[in-house]
Amino acid sequence: MRIMILLVIAVFSLGSVSLADTIFLQNGNKIEGKIVGVTSEFVVIQTSEGEIPLRKARIERTEPPLSEFETGAKFQPQAQAIASTPPENKKYPVGAGTVITGGTFSMNYHMETSYSWTEILFAPQVLGFVAPHFALGGDMSFYSNEDVSTIGIGPKMLVAFGSKESRVYPYVGIGVNYLHESDGGYYSRGASAHCLKFGGGINVMLASHLGLPIEIGAVLSAEGGSVVRYNTTLIFATGILGFLY
Repeated sequence: MRIMILLVIAVFSLGSVSLADTIFLQNGNKIEGKIVGVTSEFVVIQTSEGEIPLRKARIERTEPPLSEFETGAKFQPQAQAIASTPPENKKYPVGAGTVITGGTFSMNYHMETSYSWTEILFAPQVLGFVAPHFALGGDMSFYSNEDVSTIGIGPKMLVAFGSKESRVYPYVGIGVNYLHESDGGYYSRGASAHCLKFGGGINVMLASHLGLPIEIGAVLSAEGGSVVRYNTTLIFATGILGFLY
């Protein structure tokens, strides 16, 4: 009985492997899915993100080889219809219409005029791509150290790079937060401030709708009052991002 179960599992495993086709592109990227059409000019592969047409000139090789797939004129209309879709209308992580939600977490090094300290920062965000590679939205800041807790909110702008076939998307961003600081009553005061946040990094796609950001940046802040205090925070952050498209 145990042998029969193992044989059944093996058969299903082999069947699932046979459905996994891989296209290796000239730029070093690869796409996995199921090849559903081959024409004289295009190869169409079905992925979790939908059908993707690729010109043969961009393909280095495929596994299995293209010779094992049926070719013919019946695939030509399908390939041309998909390929004629404007790039900005195709769904991918940095395409127009994509919404990013999630946040980053970091342990920061904070420098003021006369002293320095470390603090924990959590920054949730929501951004929408209003055009390919260009997103607008906002984020929040929650950070604290042994003396002060701070909450901030404000607008953010992000520029990302990469194509539909990419799995790693470099980006740079900049934003402004309006802050409120509280020391829990130790000095019996609260303070308002504002800060400029900027940085860059990469987002590694773990799945079609899930990314891992790795980011470095800085926060330049100024606290108002009778005496304005300026300080700088250096950030190395990671987190989790969801992509809705």
